[in-house]
Amino acid sequence: MMLRSIGTLGIVSLCAVALALCCSTGEPISAEKPEPTAPDALMQEIYIPKDAQLSVDWAINDLASRLDVASDNIKTTEVSQTEWSNSSLGCPSAGQMYAQVITPGYVIKLESGGQTWEYHTALGSSMAKFCGVANSTISSSITKTAI
Repeated sequence: MMLRSIGTLGIVSLCAVALALCCSTGEPISAEKPEPTAPDALMQEIYIPKDAQLSVDWAINDLASRLDVASDNIKTTEVSQTEWSNSSLGCPSAGQMYAQVITPGYVIKLESGGQTWEYHTALGSSMAKFCGVANSTISSSITKTAI
């Protein structure tokens, strides 16, 4: 009877070891899990809707030309859908008249040299209107007509 108990105990122990080896992840067991690291802000992808891609590309090339930098030095930081209250696309020019019609489009924000620049576009357009430094007024040395 004693031999039978040792044999059963041995089989149970062998099964427990085999099960532990099969289910192991190979990582040490620890009560503490490392904190996940935040992705590098520069590596985060900005979602650009398909119907805004041409306008974003145009805005990047336009800003690169205005700043005299390579387009690779310009980062898209935001593309958000909006509705403009008229055809000025939120960037009226003094002395201009605009159609008073709701105009769907996008706000495009680009970054270069630590500065954020804003472009506005109408839905379906392949161009964008340069509106200057985001939430600020623009230096006249960089201003030119975009649309």
